[in-house]
Amino acid sequence: MNNPKISIVLPTYNGEKYLSSSIQSILKQTFQDWELIVVNDCSTDQTPDIIKKYIEKDNRIKVINNESNQKLPKSLNIGFSQATGKYLTWTSDDNEYYPDALNKMYHFLENNTDIGMVYANCLVVSKDKKDKYWGYLDATPENLLKTNVCGACFLYKKVLADRIGEYNEPLFLAEDHDYWLRMRLQCKIERIPEVLYLYRKHDKNLSATYKKEAFFRDIELISSYKDIYAKTFPTLDLKIQQYITFKEQLKSKKDVSFDQLFKYFSKKELYKEIKSFLIIDPSEFYLKLIRKLGGFYWFKSYLLYFKIKGKL
Repeated sequence: MNNPKISIVLPTYNGEKYLSSSIQSILKQTFQDWELIVVNDCSTDQTPDIIKKYIEKDNRIKVINNESNQKLPKSLNIGFSQATGKYLTWTSDDNEYYPDALNKMYHFLENNTDIGMVYANCLVVSKDKKDKYWGYLDATPENLLKTNVCGACFLYKKVLADRIGEYNEPLFLAEDHDYWLRMRLQCKIERIPEVLYLYRKHDKNLSATYKKEAFFRDIELISSYKDIYAKTFPTLDLKIQQYITFKEQLKSKKDVSFDQLFKYFSKKELYKEIKSFLIIDPSEFYLKLIRKLGGFYWFKSYLLYFKIKGKL
């Protein structure tokens, strides 16, 4: 198909378990003017056979086979270098679109020409935990600096992608968050308040496999954008700047003065942030900080100690 409205890139590495479901969710879209570019990143399981089966059935699907394992951001760049659609997106081999996802995002951008990117809510499912949602926060500069609010169901203009450039390959594990931060510097990003995507959370997710590395890389990322966002968005909330500074201090295990932070955050908010570091990187440093919050948080720190003492 020449010049489809939407180009979808699907990078995959040993994705045999869910790959068919992912591709089927694209085939079942109510919006059918798309091309699917599957980037096989040197899979050693049945992934190539699954891809071949779909290519033989539908000429909108093509494959690029990497000669060596390139990881996600490089595979995305390889795939998008072949994309010809007016709008671009990418998905994962273990996730699925709801049937009307492409249709709703496409028509949103067509009807709102001042918007460069749109995203929708994702249902996050896992075996042992209660279902959650991702992508329900608006893409304000503050929210984007704080976390990857755009989730995994999105669509953006190719003309903007050409201007912004490729995914940042050294930022493996944070390449999507980095791209949305760059996108927001160029255009408005809006949200469709509707669940249009199923995101599977499991032990083999990149976010699970590289959990600690991804956690700290994202702090480095938002630190690198703090000043440019403050300059680009003069009304940027001072709270978010204090938040990033606090995370930088926690990452480097520098002593923290709570006097300034209490102007912006409650003890509960500070506790929650310190606890997230403790879970990722068990350390007496974080337990001591929690105790500095006083009273009730002394008790909390001892409960946490018994929970993680084997990792200290």
